[in-house]
Amino acid sequence: MKAIQYLFLILLIGCSASNSTYAQQGQELTAEQKAELKQQLQAYANELNLSEEQKPEFEKITRDYFEGLKSLKNNGGSRRPRYKRYKSLKKTKKNSMKSLLSKDQYKVYKKRKGEREKKMREKFKEKKG
Repeated sequence: MKAIQYLFLILLIGCSASNSTYAQQGQELTAEQKAELKQQLQAYANELNLSEEQKPEFEKITRDYFEGLKSLKNNGGSRRPRYKRYKSLKKTKKNSMKSLLSKDQYKVYKKRKGEREKKMREKFKEKKG
């Protein structure tokens, strides 16, 4: 069970820690929370220096990924199929981002992703310990 919890914590790494918290709790977001997340997504797009043409696709990739995670979480089932689905979602997002972003943008994306994963691992350790 702890392994599944850890997996879901890693799964829920996204545009912000607050987004992952809401998704983990399975709650619907309020209008205020949605506005905050949209703002954070725009700030992230600015950090990546996305062009106007890249922004809609970036948002679509991000939205599809989190909808997939939400579906994965809500559907339950055994570990192995869920893990395979998670790996598939993650690979799809990675490939989509790689094709969308320039090499420099992708470097920033990977760096930020690593930072988010590190924070989530630390939060998990705090909860566990």
